[in-house]
Amino acid sequence: MTEAANRAAARSTTQRDQRTFGDDREVVEPEYEAYKVHSSSHARRVGIITATAVLVPIVMLVSIMVGAYLIAVDDVIAVIGARLGLTGPADTLHDSVVWDLRLNRVLLAAAVGAALATSGAAFQGTFRNPLVEPYILGVSAGAAFGAGLSVMFDMPLSLQVMAFIFGTVAV
Repeated sequence: MTEAANRAAARSTTQRDQRTFGDDREVVEPEYEAYKVHSSSHARRVGIITATAVLVPIVMLVSIMVGAYLIAVDDVIAVIGARLGLTGPADTLHDSVVWDLRLNRVLLAAAVGAALATSGAAFQGTFRNPLVEPYILGVSAGAAFGAGLSVMFDMPLSLQVMAFIFGTVAV
């Protein structure tokens, strides 16, 4: 046998030793290159999700604090704790600014962002295209048509409701 044939036989024996023949599954060694790529992408994905889970509440807290009237972190936490019954009463001015104005807006912004992210993920999953946009299905054209009808004919429903209805019907 030649040297090349010996190397080929050794490779096939090594590959054969790494497989289990009973259930046709391959045993993947930790040194296997694809496994390294998979584990690093998995670790990266977990890191991004963890960072997002930590940063979103921080950004929400900062959004409640900042405005025309600045409120300190401990005052914001005291107001939320007082409203939830965890602490004693908080300052009435801080209470009205945090609870009646800013917290509602921050929670609504988070809900709208989550809805947009969900709809974008649904579009991407439907078309299996990470660059998909609402113009592909005609959602934007339908919403514009509904908004135009609402403006032109003074419909009993609001402009936003008509845009939503026609955007949904267009799909």
